[in-house]
Amino acid sequence: MFLLGKFFKNASRLFTKKTLNIWVIQAFVATLVISLIAWPPVTAQSNCTSPKFEGTNLTIAPEFCQFCFDNGGISIFGVPITAINNEISPETGQSVPTQWFERHRFN
Repeated sequence: MFLLGKFFKNASRLFTKKTLNIWVIQAFVATLVISLIAWPPVTAQSNCTSPKFEGTNLTIAPEFCQFCFDNGGISIFGVPITAINNEISPETGQSVPTQWFERHRFN
């Protein structure tokens, strides 16, 4: 009984509003740091998955998917209007993978 009474007497000093707020902030920061460390980074382009667009029934090619979504996605480039094809580059004369979008061409 004596220990319990002593704990509750000191508990009012331990759990003041100010210390409780500090503990909540520290717990939030610790959770945030742990979640950022554990979050897997997206590094490979093959990890990007593109939805199938209704109007064209096409997806963004894996070669261009990550770049597309990192730089504005369909709001900037539009939806794909062709599947990936090999086209001859006018600059180099070599065959390069190319996919046409409503407002851009990726190659």
